[in-house]
Amino acid sequence: MAYSEIVNKVDDFKTDNFGLGLEYSYVIWNSLFQMKERTFLALIAPHKTSQQWTDARDPFNQSTGPNTWLKAFPHAAGKMQSPVDIKTSLVVQDPQLLQRPLSWTYIPKNCKSLLNTGEGWKVIVEGQDSCLTGGPLEHSYQLVQFHCHWGKCCSSGSEHTVDGKGYAGEVGKHNEELMKITDLLHDIANKGNECTLPRVVDPSAFIPEVHDYWTYEGSLTTPPCHESVTWIIFKKPIEVSEEQLEKCRNLFSSTIKAIVNGEPVPGKVTQNVRPTQPLNDRTIREAPY
Repeated sequence: MAYSEIVNKVDDFKTDNFGLGLEYSYVIWNSLFQMKERTFLALIAPHKTSQQWTDARDPFNQSTGPNTWLKAFPHAAGKMQSPVDIKTSLVVQDPQLLQRPLSWTYIPKNCKSLLNTGEGWKVIVEGQDSCLTGGPLEHSYQLVQFHCHWGKCCSSGSEHTVDGKGYAGEVGKHNEELMKITDLLHDIANKGNECTLPRVVDPSAFIPEVHDYWTYEGSLTTPPCHESVTWIIFKKPIEVSEEQLEKCRNLFSSTIKAIVNGEPVPGKVTQNVRPTQPLNDRTIREAPY
């Protein structure tokens, strides 16, 4: 599975809005790409601490995997961590979510370049004139970047699950908008590689036509795992092909795979997902459409 994250910067942000004393806050819009997948949105605050995503996110890496994060990042042991399993029988309907429908305006020409971060790919965006508002969000937001997550195969990769299922297993149709990105990944094969986008990419194309969603309060799914996130999970799937996902998995990361002739050989970003976390006493809401 795979999903994209679109990060949006708050307009006129005040440092006390989230009590973190930071200059900006962000929104991440995650659109799952795969047949029977789900889409996600998260409101987050930025962080200044860096961590190798590929190393830390590898659940099979015992020395730096998610189970070890709390040693360096105490927020990872909090009670409001993400992702979670969405148990649909426990979801609460909230009519207030209908009073302010989600609304967005993204400017395709402002998507400027494609970067290999060592943890995956990221599209860098100039955020002016873009706007995201409504739903559980109390502010308006500007788009500044979006990126993607995936698993080792089409039966894994979703961070959030629904009734215990990761919603994969079938390969969807070719995604024409995503193709404008995946066709360029060979140009940014190594960490730090960056290229311009020769074709206009429309972020709105990664949002499903049906906007039914779940929402809850959670955290970043990467270190430092700050609990300052409002997630919105769309119920409508978005499809991509297995070929497109395989191109994502062929990106090279900052993780050392082997030493050949005395030189380090980087491994590939075959997955970048965090396992689900306990919901604890949080409530997952949905609009009663």
